[in-house]
Order: sequence, then C-alpha cells, then structure tokens
Amino acid sequence: MPVYCFISPDGTKTTEKFFPISKAPDHLMFQGERWERNWAAEMHGGTKSSTWPQYSNAMGVSLAEDQSKYRQYGKSKGVDIKFDRRGRMVFDSKGHRKQVCEALGATDKDGGYGDPFSG
Repeated sequence: MPVYCFISPDGTKTTEKFFPISKAPDHLMFQGERWERNWAAEMHGGTKSSTWPQYSNAMGVSLAEDQSKYRQYGKSKGVDIKFDRRGRMVFDSKGHRKQVCEALGATDKDGGYGDPFSG
C-alpha cells in the first residue's frame, strides 16, 4: 500500500499513513485535529523535517555486542555508525547513508544518482 503524507494545522508536523490508492483521503482527523494531505511532500519524497534521520531495519543489528563491533569497524573506516534502541541503523543524511554503505560494502537500493549501487 502507498504511503500518504499529512501536515498538521499549524504546519510544523507531518505524519505518514498507509491507504489503498482508491481510499486516500484529502484530510484526516489525527491527534484531535484536522490534518490536510501534503501533496508537495508526496511528490518530492518527503519534507525536509521528516526525511532525516532515516532508520534501516535491513542494516540493523539486534545484539548490543554486535552493534559495538559495527561501531568499531565504522570508526576504523572513519564513519560514525549508529543504532537506535530497536537496533535499527540510523542515517543522519544522504551523505552519511552513502558513507556507511560504502564502508560496509552495502548496496543502497533506495538511492539515486551518486549512491552506492551494484547492478
């Protein structure tokens, strides 16, 4: 199902919700307020405030000792590798995601021009 973006009445917060294509509303009630659909965010891949940081389940590591090994390896390559409390890898920016992928020899299948990709 596609993800649709909605913006708060004061324009300071965004949220994303899943809907079938034919069921996506122009607005929804969220946190007791009417949130409008944010078409601009959907067309441009998200808003600046909601794009970063990004979290990767695929590159996540569940055990704290394994996370420590990744952090040490990243440090040896000059890259700051971070995890959230769920074990998901955290990327602060597009450049940071690229550095981490290159250091680990990973492919960024969500990337664009200039991002690590083997194919």
